[in-house]
Amino acid sequence: MNVEVEENQEPQPEENPRAKEDEMVKEFYLKEIEEMGITDQRLIENLKYMMDLGYLNFKVNYNLLTRNKNDLVVAINKLCNNIVSDSMF
Repeated sequence: MNVEVEENQEPQPEENPRAKEDEMVKEFYLKEIEEMGITDQRLIENLKYMMDLGYLNFKVNYNLLTRNKNDLVVAINKLCNNIVSDSMF
């Protein structure tokens, strides 16, 4: 007598397409850091920190940090207060 036992499979939650897109953008962002050949570890940390906060425009983040002597607080303050010039794009 053959009895087939079905495995209890819980339904898999659907992947959030927005989360997947964000991960791809973050991978690209990290690749840009690598390609720039940045050697200043503090600048790299600040760029990654901004990415983790959701600021995913590498060029803007890089320009804000370099123009403001790598001051993370000033760079984020300018982003939050929309004090970003077109030349940063």
